Amino acid sequence: MTERRAVVSEAIAVFGGFFVSAIAFTWPLALHLQTRARDLVDALYTSWSLDWVQYAVEHGKNPYNANIFLPEKGVLAYSDTFFGVAIPTLPLRWLGFTPLGVLNASHIIGLTTMGAGAYLFARLVTGSRLAGVVAGATLAFGPFGAVTTANLSLSASAGVAFAAAAAWWLADRARDGDSVRGPAVALAAILIFQLTVSFYPGTYAIVAAGIVLVCRFGSLGRRGVIAALSALAVTALCGLALAIPNLQLASREPGYRRPLSEVGPQGANFFATHPDVVVWGDLLGFEPGEKQNVTFPGVTILVLGAIGCVYGLRSVGKRRRAANVGLVLTAVGTVLAIGTASTGVRQYAPYRLLYELGPPFNALRTTGRAWLIALVGLGLLVGLGAIAVAGWLRSRVSARSASVVVGAVAVVLLIAEGFVGWGEYPTVRPKPVDVELAARPEKGAVVYLPVNEGGNTIDLTYFEQPGNILGATEHHRGTLNGLSGFAPPSYFRHSRRLLSLPDADALQLLRRLHVRFVVVHPTVTDGPWSDLLNPDRAEPLKFLGKFGDDLLYEVPRI
Repeated sequence: MTERRAVVSEAIAVFGGFFVSAIAFTWPLALHLQTRARDLVDALYTSWSLDWVQYAVEHGKNPYNANIFLPEKGVLAYSDTFFGVAIPTLPLRWLGFTPLGVLNASHIIGLTTMGAGAYLFARLVTGSRLAGVVAGATLAFGPFGAVTTANLSLSASAGVAFAAAAAWWLADRARDGDSVRGPAVALAAILIFQLTVSFYPGTYAIVAAGIVLVCRFGSLGRRGVIAALSALAVTALCGLALAIPNLQLASREPGYRRPLSEVGPQGANFFATHPDVVVWGDLLGFEPGEKQNVTFPGVTILVLGAIGCVYGLRSVGKRRRAANVGLVLTAVGTVLAIGTASTGVRQYAPYRLLYELGPPFNALRTTGRAWLIALVGLGLLVGLGAIAVAGWLRSRVSARSASVVVGAVAVVLLIAEGFVGWGEYPTVRPKPVDVELAARPEKGAVVYLPVNEGGNTIDLTYFEQPGNILGATEHHRGTLNGLSGFAPPSYFRHSRRLLSLPDADALQLLRRLHVRFVVVHPTVTDGPWSDLLNPDRAEPLKFLGKFGDDLLYEVPRI
């Protein structure tokens, strides 16, 4: 009982410590959870995605048949589904959190669990609480943390570290002759859960667990190998079931498959960071509008990681083994993060073979995210570096004081190196027109203008759509608008038909798609729908009023 209480107390301290650190890392987000958006594209889309899944669960609807891109079905499979985040955070919705509030809370919870997962892995491998704390901060914070909090599929990726920990636990139990059922079940559950969030971190969690199992192969024995393979087989079956909507979509939409030319620009850039990072942004931040998958780890990780590598390789036993596993994870994660390309040096990278083999790697376009695997390995090395520095300090202060000082300084430095300061990010609140649509009793879908004006290619209006679909969380009406990693051909086809609105042909299309309302944003000025800014020129559309800056019309019935 005493040992169990000690474990519970340690777990509470770990989660509590990383929760407080996550709040500090994202400050002052905690004061503005309901309204602060990291950006006006991904943050709004992800908020809608979480809200739609929660709404579908509450109302018994098929979550894949989301309310965007009418009349398409299965559109949630166009991008990450986030089931593993949306369903556990349903209580936040019941407590009155806005969709954006649920997203922001999920980021903080995600950073907390990422830190806890890396702590557990390093604690199991090294036996050191100090190594666990520093490893957790390595994965959750630092310059890459600035990227993590901009994308939920990264911040909700604790399963990568937890899967590595479960694999290590399984090997230990097999080596000691104990039951391996518990760790095998835990490994499968972690991997499946991570796949329900996104196939990106789900795949990386499988890779991280596989690396640990290979490194510990000598400890597994026959029982351990069978248990590990069973866990991976169950994961594969569940992963295949989760991928059925994606496979169906790929079979009917050739454009859903990403060509090699789109993978190349998504590889890791180890010498750049997010431009909003306070410490490194001016020096290493990419230019606004430039697409970068930045993976600069920060000076703290590089210095402590180098010390830990030397210290671990010169040690014996547990710490040398920790250094070896850390190096393998770092190396594999780095190679995967580099990705591949159709031209240039990256076309010869090892990832090219994985891409040619097919799913899942040819579907993971943003290869830079595989840096998560490397950070789990770097966490071990950085933890060993912290142990080495604390050992040096012990000749001057007590052992406990040395560990506390080194751990605290490392965590503070990692938070400082990745801090972006959420105070400068935009505030997002419901638009009056969406509140009005939520209050109206009439049934029917809605279209927000402008939609695409560029023929069969995406134009700038596509990046105005996140605000529209977030607005749909107020009323949950279907809409022709949408945003995702894939835009269906029907979106472009319907957009072309609507260029002539309010003529009879366009009105017929709206009636056929059961669209009852048309919202006109002021940004249509000088475009094909500029006449709709004047209700007198919008007939036969029925003008319902101006709400905020937007005009609301009703499609006349025949």
